[in-house]
Amino acid sequence: MGISPVLNGLIKKHVELQTSLRDLEGAAEKAVKDIRRANRRKFNAEEKIRIVIEALLGESSIADAVPSGRHRPKPLI
Repeated sequence: MGISPVLNGLIKKHVELQTSLRDLEGAAEKAVKDIRRANRRKFNAEEKIRIVIEALLGESSIADAVPSGRHRPKPLI
């Protein structure tokens, strides 16, 4: 006894929907990665060298040497 044509059609449609959903999820993940990549901070060669030298000399850690990009107000005192 085989699968009825109606049930077979439903199974095929389900598989198609799952495939298209996976494609949409993949496209969404790619879009998010592209946006993050485009917004990633870029350091020129001079900045990279300054950061490494400061870290090697022990003047500051790498985390301290890297500019945060946020403007912190200077203390008044």
